[in-house]
Amino acid sequence: MKRILFSGLFLFALLPGLLLGAEVTADTTTSHPVVLWQRLAAQLQQAQQTGNPIKCMTPHLLAAEQARRTGGIDAHNGSESGAYPPAVVNPDGISASQNDQALTASVREARAYLTALQQYRAESPIEIANTETYISPSGRFRLEFTRSGSHAVPSADLDGSGIPDYIERAAEYADESYVYLIETLGYRDFLVPGSPYLFRFLNIDAYGYTQSQGETTFIAVHNTFEGFPPNDNPGGSQLGALKVTIAHEMMHAIQYVYNRFYWANFNVSLDWLEMDATMIEELVYDEVNDYYNYIDGSTSVFGNPNGSTPLAYEHVTWSLFYAEEIGLDFWVDVWEEIAGRPSSVQMTGVMRTVMQDRGLDFNTEFTRNHSWHAASGTLHLDGFGFQEAAAYPTPRRTFHFAFADSVRTLPQQTRARAAQYVVINEVSSLVGEIGMTVSFTGSAAGAALMVVYQNGEYDVWQQTASGEASGGGGLRITTTARWEEARQVRLIFANPTDADQDITYSLEARQLPEQLTVLPNYPNPFNTTTTISFALPEPGFVTVDVYTVTGQRAARLVHGELNRGFYDIPFNARGLATGVYLYVVKTPTRVESGKMMFVK
Repeated sequence: MKRILFSGLFLFALLPGLLLGAEVTADTTTSHPVVLWQRLAAQLQQAQQTGNPIKCMTPHLLAAEQARRTGGIDAHNGSESGAYPPAVVNPDGISASQNDQALTASVREARAYLTALQQYRAESPIEIANTETYISPSGRFRLEFTRSGSHAVPSADLDGSGIPDYIERAAEYADESYVYLIETLGYRDFLVPGSPYLFRFLNIDAYGYTQSQGETTFIAVHNTFEGFPPNDNPGGSQLGALKVTIAHEMMHAIQYVYNRFYWANFNVSLDWLEMDATMIEELVYDEVNDYYNYIDGSTSVFGNPNGSTPLAYEHVTWSLFYAEEIGLDFWVDVWEEIAGRPSSVQMTGVMRTVMQDRGLDFNTEFTRNHSWHAASGTLHLDGFGFQEAAAYPTPRRTFHFAFADSVRTLPQQTRARAAQYVVINEVSSLVGEIGMTVSFTGSAAGAALMVVYQNGEYDVWQQTASGEASGGGGLRITTTARWEEARQVRLIFANPTDADQDITYSLEARQLPEQLTVLPNYPNPFNTTTTISFALPEPGFVTVDVYTVTGQRAARLVHGELNRGFYDIPFNARGLATGVYLYVVKTPTRVESGKMMFVK
């Protein structure tokens, strides 16, 4: 059954021509408030038209706070006194001229957004009559509810305790979520000592929200979840929605404790906050799978891998990859790093720092992330990728024919923090070992090559590379797989940078020659790193040296026994002078050489 739920915070496709000079370039994860107000207003309007609930109202509360400040102030035309908040005066990624054009638009769009929000029921003043309070078994949470009126919770009390079962279950889920997030995973405690944390149960057109309240926050949760989209919870979809909403909003309360500036600066943090909280739903309540409602659309990583991350709920699997591959504590470390940056947070920069501390490389992991997405749905591979890969959607991909030594261009530019997938089914026309050369125009790129054999087994090779100082670079993937053994070949081209770039590739069908053969190094000329390739027709002792033009040995790359096959040897010229160098490959029976140019 296909699930349909309006969830996207980013509705750019629905708003052509409405950016009013405020569009940001692709090299930033920050959006101008004008853009987000437009998108959030469209979300509210469509939710009203379709009757589908909004996943989380927390982004709207954050956006409204800034919209109220901005909407009543127009320093640009002097109609009212006051000054713009810094986030509007100097939004990241907006030039001075763009910002000047956007000032009056900021006021106009802020007021338009507030109008849309006021027309939405969740923004209406909420007065609850005959409220009751229930303290969770742990004593940590105070649940405020009513049995009458429009905000009434389900009345069923099967255990005869005098408390509605719905509230008792909610209290259990709050205690469970707290134990897992704080005591098991190690996130910071968001509770105020001696004061039970407040949950309110309200009839709102959303799953829930988290709102700041002085030094702390409180959480609002839907009072019944009747008519909400289905999920896989064994006890029914209503309780499943209750479970994941409590976990989701509790993560927002935790985020608030780590960094209030990041929380409040909604044009920087909105999508990352929602991706993070939605991922937590799966970690705390793996059996519910409510997030399946968001990953089957055209804006998810599966539906559009060439869409830039972050994107709220639809890109939740992008975040989930790092929890499954690196460890559940990875995102805990990320939030600890965010806490140490009180006024300046760029999420991918924080992730790079945390990965470096763990001896990992962001570009490599980013490429592997998309390899996992490319092996999902009907393309899943046993033992590879996501734990639930078989249940995920089949990713969008381009189909190419296999042509050796022919440069192919991808259908589009590869967007910042995005990727493109290519599948080759017709492989019978080529003979030899499979290889691939990739060229890119940006500062870094990654590629993966998956070979699915006729017997159903598979192999995966991956490579990343940094571009030259002048921009652009290349990489080469060598495999031990042969075209005649393959049933399908999949190619993943990843762009881990913050700017769009062009990527081209060329497939290879390499057959071992009868004698030692040295191929041209790649790239050439090169800045710092290049690859020296050669084919060895039989096993033996091999030496690979690099010499200056005067005959002095500059580096020894290989000195030992090698098996027959193709070899790609990386060479790093760091510390050497600019100029021409010779590389020499030597066996007991033959010597081959090549020339390369090192430029800085």
